[in-house]
Amino acid sequence: MAYAIDRLETFRSHVFCEGWFSGLAERRGSISVMLDGKRYQPVITAVNRPDVAAAFGRGAEKWGFRLSCRIDARDGWYGRIGLILSDGKTELRVDDPAREVLNADCAESSAAEAAFFESVRAADNPAILEIGSRARSGNNRRALFPASASYVGFDIVAGENVDIVGDAHFLSQTLPANHFDYIYTISTFEHLMMPWKVAVEMNKVMKTGGIGFIQSHQSWPVHDAPWDFYRFSKFGWHGIFNQFTGFEVVTSAQSNPAAIIPQTQIDNPATFLENETGYLASMCVIKKVAPCNLSWDADPGTIMKTAYPG
Repeated sequence: MAYAIDRLETFRSHVFCEGWFSGLAERRGSISVMLDGKRYQPVITAVNRPDVAAAFGRGAEKWGFRLSCRIDARDGWYGRIGLILSDGKTELRVDDPAREVLNADCAESSAAEAAFFESVRAADNPAILEIGSRARSGNNRRALFPASASYVGFDIVAGENVDIVGDAHFLSQTLPANHFDYIYTISTFEHLMMPWKVAVEMNKVMKTGGIGFIQSHQSWPVHDAPWDFYRFSKFGWHGIFNQFTGFEVVTSAQSNPAAIIPQTQIDNPATFLENETGYLASMCVIKKVAPCNLSWDADPGTIMKTAYPG
């Protein structure tokens, strides 16, 4: 039996899935949804798939499906959904279809991050700067870097895994010039009031040829307000890291697809949004190619008087 899961969504006690399965060509072919040993019978709609027929031959266009199913939800159920595919004679259990879909959707960004760390490991005693290093959610990333590296954890608030407390808008005031081989930052750029100014500062403290890995969000609820300012598509990184700030974008990608669903759908012109794809994560790999020929002297502290939430 052959199959592919193109899309799987779990939302408010419902499972939605799209793909194709060769067993559906059989009279007794079926698909069931599994959660914690309980089998659920979904509503299945046939979907014509000429693309599958192009690969498997005539008749395979009938293998396409779209299903929906209400399940008995409980805490943590999202990651435990399984599928049972049957051609009427044999059953095939797909234990983690969501993981299959997620791995495919994240392949580009995962490969870019893997290449970044491969470069770090191959470097001779590299100088590493992590911006937003505080282990606020229990995520201490220092161990990701080799012991031979000179690692500096930098954050706006003191805490676990923070070596230097400071504002990323003024990196060069506390860090040496042209010093770092690599900069790494996760889920921080959305909290920077002026990320373009931080790019200028990154250029000052990085060596020419230095590499940066930056991950933020393309779609995400407002959090840590009022210090939550931006979302970034994979195209938006080019507006910050370019020849004017002394960088090139080596690669950029989006991952973790998401649907945006308006809470009120009465007379709402945005109801089409649930059929479009957003992405929870957006990343880029950048390279310093020249000194920055810009300056941005504004101080974010003069604009907002509040402090970043601790």
